[in-house]
Amino acid sequence: MIPSFVLGAVFLIGGLILKYARVQRNPLFGYRTYLSMKNEGNWNFANKKAAIDLIVIGVVSLVVGCVSLWLPLGNGSIIFGLLILILVSIIRIEVSLRKFDNGHR
Repeated sequence: MIPSFVLGAVFLIGGLILKYARVQRNPLFGYRTYLSMKNEGNWNFANKKAAIDLIVIGVVSLVVGCVSLWLPLGNGSIIFGLLILILVSIIRIEVSLRKFDNGHR
């Protein structure tokens, strides 16, 4: 339960920052992969997609945390589910980013 609330809050806040603040390429914060760091266009595209995914994952995590107050969900299964969501998000963003990058050469 506690991990779900903490991770949900972190993902939600991170997603809101990426969505509403202008985050320049930097060594600490943002969606940082080789392809996303390649140029400013890729950086903006990837972080726009990551912001939406982080917000969704954050909200899902908070909802699961609330549900786990009444249903016996183990912390391990909650964290495993979040890891699956994160992995799906990374794959989705990288596929979209590769298409975006190939279209802007």
